Amino acid sequence: MSTPDPYAALELPITATAEQIRVRHRQLALTHHPDRPTGNEEKFKAIQAAYELLIDPARKQAYDATQRLNREMEEQARRARAAGAAANESARRANEEQERILRERMREEENRRKREERAAREREELERIMREQTRQREERRQAEEREERERARRKGQTRRPEEERAEAGGWGQPGRDRAREHGHTSYNTFNNDPPPPYTPQPNPQHQAASEGTPLFPKAPQHAAKYSQSFAIAWILNSLSRLGNFLVAAAATLAIMMLGLVLAYGAFILLLWAAVAIVNLVSWLIPVIANVLFWTMNTTYNILFWIVNTFCLAIYWILRALGSIISILAWIFSFPGRIHWPARPAPYERNIAVVGVDPAGITTAYELFRLCSAGNIPHRITLYDQASHIGGRAVHIVSITPSEQVVLGANTFPKGASLLSSAAAFLGLSTDNSFNGGIDLIGSGTGQFGNYDGRSWSYNEPTLHNIFERWGWELGLNMRYGGSQAKAQDLIREFRGKLQKLEFPVTVHTLNTAGLLDLTAKTAEDFLTTNGVTESVQRELFDPWVRAQYAQNLGTISALSALAAANNRGTLKITRPEGMAGLWERMLAATDAKVQLKTRILNITAESWGGWSLSTSTETKKYDAVILAAPWGLTDLTISPSLLKPPQKIAYTAEHTTLFASAAELSPDAFSGQRDIPKVIMTTPCSWEYYETAGKSGVDGLGHAPFWSLHLLKQVVINGERMWLYQVSSPAELPDQELRRFVGGKEIGFVYRHYSPNAHPLLVPRTKFSDVLLGENLWYAGGMEEVLAGVEMASVMGKSVAEMVFKQWKSEGKFLPKERRIPVDAPAEEK
Repeated sequence: MSTPDPYAALELPITATAEQIRVRHRQLALTHHPDRPTGNEEKFKAIQAAYELLIDPARKQAYDATQRLNREMEEQARRARAAGAAANESARRANEEQERILRERMREEENRRKREERAAREREELERIMREQTRQREERRQAEEREERERARRKGQTRRPEEERAEAGGWGQPGRDRAREHGHTSYNTFNNDPPPPYTPQPNPQHQAASEGTPLFPKAPQHAAKYSQSFAIAWILNSLSRLGNFLVAAAATLAIMMLGLVLAYGAFILLLWAAVAIVNLVSWLIPVIANVLFWTMNTTYNILFWIVNTFCLAIYWILRALGSIISILAWIFSFPGRIHWPARPAPYERNIAVVGVDPAGITTAYELFRLCSAGNIPHRITLYDQASHIGGRAVHIVSITPSEQVVLGANTFPKGASLLSSAAAFLGLSTDNSFNGGIDLIGSGTGQFGNYDGRSWSYNEPTLHNIFERWGWELGLNMRYGGSQAKAQDLIREFRGKLQKLEFPVTVHTLNTAGLLDLTAKTAEDFLTTNGVTESVQRELFDPWVRAQYAQNLGTISALSALAAANNRGTLKITRPEGMAGLWERMLAATDAKVQLKTRILNITAESWGGWSLSTSTETKKYDAVILAAPWGLTDLTISPSLLKPPQKIAYTAEHTTLFASAAELSPDAFSGQRDIPKVIMTTPCSWEYYETAGKSGVDGLGHAPFWSLHLLKQVVINGERMWLYQVSSPAELPDQELRRFVGGKEIGFVYRHYSPNAHPLLVPRTKFSDVLLGENLWYAGGMEEVLAGVEMASVMGKSVAEMVFKQWKSEGKFLPKERRIPVDAPAEEK
């Protein structure tokens, strides 16, 4: 039997104090006392029992504990029911997905079987047709041989038909040999001999014209009289052609007159034949026949004389006019008066790329590839004030003389088809990555875990990305109540939008693919609006974003957070030089000139449409300039000032520490965790999440002392085998903290690298920089306003290269003189 609620009997909240309980008891006891007219004995007893229970501290505490226990049990039962429902829903979705996959496989198998049957029927039909054609050819050949033997037998010949055909150069082998001796290349179609391969022979005149040599090499070149002489030559040539046409017309009339003469003779013969027939038939009508003949003959003679005289007059007039015009054209076209111009050579465009980072290297590589395919002459020059190529994405550290580690982006995502195809084309093999690097985080390769400085929220020991499998695990459904399934749907939807993105990538294409809206809101607001709980955001999303971009969900855009979670895995170059080798080979393939340690001070617009680049030592002119370096990291000036300059975005600093120790990571430094993952990502604790989610840098770090920690590999230092670790943090980590990570053991090697502009702050924004800043001035560094990483930088570089090539293709190979670099100011020396 359940105990009545004493708080309800006294009509008090459970937070009521002892004084409130006494006051309320006195009021209700006076009201419901049995001695009073309005009294109620049963209710009075209930009030007294409730008062005695609540006024006794021990009994009240026991009752409150019992009620809390009951409420907790009810809450647990409710959660268990909700978890069971979510598990059933997940199981149902999994079954539906498996059934759909099975149906698709069965459908594909049925289609494949039908295709194979159709192909088999087509092959059988083709073989039958070929056999039928072979049989018919054989029957025709045998019939012809029988006919030839029959003709030979009738003529008394004893030679076989094959010998006759061979002697006559027919379709037999002797005939073919004889044809080849005489230089013929005909082939035998009766015996199905294949035709010889066609080898096109170059036209010497066309080849000479394409190389810029004159079509008439004996004619002298006088550039000063080029325009006037060319016009005179064209007029005289036209007059000469008119004269030739008139002469041809006169010759045609002469042929017509000859035809009339022949017709006249034939008519006379016909008349004499008619007269003879008439005289022979009857002697009675000779007078009539003679009169008729005389009349017709006289009429025809008169008409013939008129036509003949008119045609002769026209013939001699046209012939005389044509001769006069030809003589005048010959006189005025005397060698020395006409100067035949040489065909101009295609103009070689000169383009400068400022910044030898992934965007600049990809721009040069793709522009070279497109121009080579389109046969557009060009020359590329790259500038960078750094001493190495690759920009911030490459930083090589020598551990030992034979051991090097590349900090920065030493890997790229598996979905980066542009970099994968370039590596394969340049002869570089790739493999799944588990080496240190910014882009490694979230790859799902090897062991990784999420640590908040006090406890582990998730530890993944398999090679599969958590975002690919979390929707089907019962344990995660029990922990997050199905919220992870909503996050999984958001990532799949984002992945589908990425596949719709087309080149060249601009604000318009981002909007068409449905990605532009994701840049206007924070990831925290976006996930909360779509039903993703705080626990999923803190324990599953935030570690990926912090490790890859050194930001929290409250400061980063939704597009960048989904891109970090969408990382299905990374690839690395199998050669020791890593990504640096890929950048070097891409530059080597372009045959471009690279000027390192060169700082661009000023870019000035020229009147002919190009730009001048000024360094501390020289100034050179180019037809076009591409700014590949982010505008906020350059200090150059552009004259005149741009109407809409690129945006200057903020960056976050990062300390990267490499240290080696013979000891492994200590469980004491990581809350007693025995199996410590190889990749540790961090997130704020639950009680500090809201305070740090909207901050960056040290203020947004939380209780954990770093963004991420990687176990890279084993190295040999001073003859001792050690573990090499990499730590990324917003502040420098002292040696004491590093030793704490390995249980207080000694550190054999330490290297610290500070990057003040490690990552762009990918805050929500609605305005973006233009790609075309001015005439022939392009900007390829704007992708860092949306997404960061070598993949997106390469995508932007390819997009700018395609737009430049499209403009050059529309302008053509032969630019007008006013659009070329002036002769007195030559471009970059070859």
